[in-house]
Amino acid sequence: MNIVIIDDHHLFLHGMQLMLNQVGWQVNCYEKAEIALEAIPELAPDLILIDLSMPAMDGYSMIQALDSRDWLYPVAVVSASEDTQLISDVLEAGAMGFIPKSYQPDELVQAIEHIIDGQVHIPTAIKARIKALKQQQAQPHASLLSKRQLDVLKLLVKGYPNKRVSVILNISEDTVKFHIRGIFKALEVSNRTEAVTKASELGLILSLHQVSGQ
Repeated sequence: MNIVIIDDHHLFLHGMQLMLNQVGWQVNCYEKAEIALEAIPELAPDLILIDLSMPAMDGYSMIQALDSRDWLYPVAVVSASEDTQLISDVLEAGAMGFIPKSYQPDELVQAIEHIIDGQVHIPTAIKARIKALKQQQAQPHASLLSKRQLDVLKLLVKGYPNKRVSVILNISEDTVKFHIRGIFKALEVSNRTEAVTKASELGLILSLHQVSGQ
């Protein structure tokens, strides 16, 4: 078994490598997704495990990069975050599974084996939350945006930069960027100004005047 692991947390990365080496699997580790991307064709991995939130290129961007090159290597995201919308978006983009960093070694090995066998691995509790989220979004009057995306958008209306949004919502800047991409896609816009205007027109958020007066 040949596995590529990409994570910018050194201790977690090499802890995973040691754990999977003990199972007898070959593991190649990278702290930068861009470098891993260059090596992947030669390595021809059975599975790529990547952290959901990475600087420069995160799990979502990696899936897009592989897809644009028509490289059919399975990708699973690994994360300490259990943001339902974020996980759902990555799975819809083509990820073969979501593996929580809280998994025990035997759970991790089993999840990897399932994915390599062609199954999509999602923890039962998270699968139920994704199902509930999709049912909610399918309702006629459901918002175009998830609650978390609305949280991000409301702060963008106030002119806050990504760093401040990440502090207020207690999420990483990469996760903020991920949600902003989702907002742009959902509203069919290409920048923050258009997003705020479109969301206001749709009644998704308070108008700029109302927000500034709070």
